[in-house]
Amino acid sequence: MRNASPLTLRHPRSHFQPETVLGWTFLAIILSVAPPGARAATVWSGSKITFTKLANSDPNLAANQDRITPNVWITRGATQGIYNAKTETLYAHNFSPADTEWAYGTTANYATLTYKSWEAWYGGSLGGGPPTTVGLDAVVHLKTEDIYIDIKFLSWGVGLAGAGAFSYERSTAGAPQNTAPTVSIDTPTNGASFTVPANVTVTALASDSDGSVTNVQFFDGTSALGGTNESPYSIVANLAAGSHGLTAVATDSLGLSSTSSVVNVTVSADNLPPVVAITGPTNGTVLALPVNLSITADASDPGGSVAGVQFFDGTNSLGSDSSSPYSINVDLYPGVHPLTAVATDNLGLAVTSTAVSVTVTSTPIANPIADRIPKGDITVELRTIADGMISPLGMAVPDDGSGRIFVYDQAGLVWLVTASGRSPKPVLDLRTRMVNISGSYDERGLLGLALHTNFAQFPYLYTYTSEFNSGPADFPSNLQLGGTNNHQSVIAEWRLNPSTTNVVDPATRREIVRIDKPQSNHNGGTMRFGPDGLLYVSLGDGGNADDQGDGHTDPGGNGQNINEILGSVIRIDVDGSNSANGKYGVPSDNPFVGLPGVDEVYAYGLQKKRIV
Repeated sequence: MRNASPLTLRHPRSHFQPETVLGWTFLAIILSVAPPGARAATVWSGSKITFTKLANSDPNLAANQDRITPNVWITRGATQGIYNAKTETLYAHNFSPADTEWAYGTTANYATLTYKSWEAWYGGSLGGGPPTTVGLDAVVHLKTEDIYIDIKFLSWGVGLAGAGAFSYERSTAGAPQNTAPTVSIDTPTNGASFTVPANVTVTALASDSDGSVTNVQFFDGTSALGGTNESPYSIVANLAAGSHGLTAVATDSLGLSSTSSVVNVTVSADNLPPVVAITGPTNGTVLALPVNLSITADASDPGGSVAGVQFFDGTNSLGSDSSSPYSINVDLYPGVHPLTAVATDNLGLAVTSTAVSVTVTSTPIANPIADRIPKGDITVELRTIADGMISPLGMAVPDDGSGRIFVYDQAGLVWLVTASGRSPKPVLDLRTRMVNISGSYDERGLLGLALHTNFAQFPYLYTYTSEFNSGPADFPSNLQLGGTNNHQSVIAEWRLNPSTTNVVDPATRREIVRIDKPQSNHNGGTMRFGPDGLLYVSLGDGGNADDQGDGHTDPGGNGQNINEILGSVIRIDVDGSNSANGKYGVPSDNPFVGLPGVDEVYAYGLQKKRIV
């Protein structure tokens, strides 16, 4: 079979002369297309412009093309109809201009119009030709971009004399529609309550997707509270007692405004103070040593709730309780004790109870200087068990029944000692982590060692060392500008090697807390687990002398400042994680939890004491 000849479409000028009225000989295919209702069409309703193509002008030049969009460029050759110069080089019957369809009418009812090709729209050879469309309202649909445009032909060049001239006016996209800004009140929150005097900071979040926010005004109902032009948008408003409906109005760069949702707040009259009284012991109680006393108090707040009650012996805090019934247990030494309770309400107002006086007496020793113990037949002798250490400071004995003793040496070594003597190699060598210790005198080094209270199951060791300054401390010191810490005191956890139970695995080190030390001395360091399973650690006051100098608070020093960790005994839970750094726990019954002061502090006012 032979190949068929290709089909060739020819448009000889003798067959198509759109400038004549009756000389149209072609097949018109009429397409009736309604705009799809599901898509989001764009209607250009901006100002009108006029496009004119002069006779004999080159249709290939941009000046002779109406480049409506990036996809549609309308022009015309010397004869025939208009076409889309973006995708076409000449006019094609019942197709040109490509990517367009036409209808009589206006964009006011564009969705109900019947759309056809340009040639079918003006009627082809059966109609009057393009000249008959002059002056008639029409709509051109740019199909790909789904844009509807009002268009009206103003002139049409006919025949050779017309030489491809035409003109029309059409609508433009116009200015883009301005989108209103968004605005919401961030603070205070809806339902918040305040007490007179209420100087309330009102803050709003505002943005504009197609411009910028130029101003935010704040209102209490219809009353203006003030405004600002700068982000963050906030004002301070003095609100009187009563209910207040707060709104914010944001205005964008084109003058369009939006109003936020209402935030309702309430301002109460002056806060009524809480009421507190010590209910036990009674005033004038006399007790004899030993005294472990339960102090109880009743507290209420007529205008809110009681946040907590703190108990005092004179000016010394004895502890606190945040839930009713409010009580603590304390040991009292001999003497007169003026006991008070301070109740604080949910708004921070505090009231002190009437003092209750308690006297603690002691029984005098009839013969305080005992008789000399007579010499007996018992002889006490000393035998060397272990030697060869530099400066052993203490020992820790595990509860696993092994008979082992862990001795810690200030030089940075932990030794294992048994009845047979000292191990040839240290259990743990910390010398590379520590500062360089002076051979003549130094208060730094490995200063503390403690063992987990369930050592048989959890063979963990805890060390207190003087280490190089290495990164930010969990508790920084108060140095003057330009001051430098001498070192950092570090508490760390280590685990015995499961395969070699008399040696620590260095890879198991877990740092628990790091504390800045301004000077080299007064480091404390003793560590003990109490019967409560919590770790007690003695911290020095920071060094120097008399708790004074750079890195020491003035007046009083670090030891007298409950907001400083230095100069205290801390109590922590090595198995917990609710601390600020997440590496240990803070017991909820520590005396300053929920109150001013460092939560970890259990006792304060110490210089360099050791726990015994």
